[in-house]
Amino acid sequence: MSTFIAHGIRHIFGTITSASRKEIIPDLEQHNLLLWYGCPYEGFESCEQVVYLGGCPNQTLLPLLRLALDMFGNRSWLIGSNYVWGWEKQSYRP
Repeated sequence: MSTFIAHGIRHIFGTITSASRKEIIPDLEQHNLLLWYGCPYEGFESCEQVVYLGGCPNQTLLPLLRLALDMFGNRSWLIGSNYVWGWEKQSYRP
């Protein structure tokens, strides 16, 4: 972050993972930087230093789950990776 600040950079476009986004939030808040986060994210978080551009599971996953349940009944499975988004999406219920 010190390199960004030294060069007058105030806006950051990225990160890719939820874990990396969560890791830099304290630095963003401390130095009043703005992160533009374009990836889908798990929700349950609000930070004035982050512009969340990607959809949350309630916007993307829940409509899909409702459709799958209508079409296939309870024979459907929701499988995710061992990662923040995969863990958090399990708390959403259609």
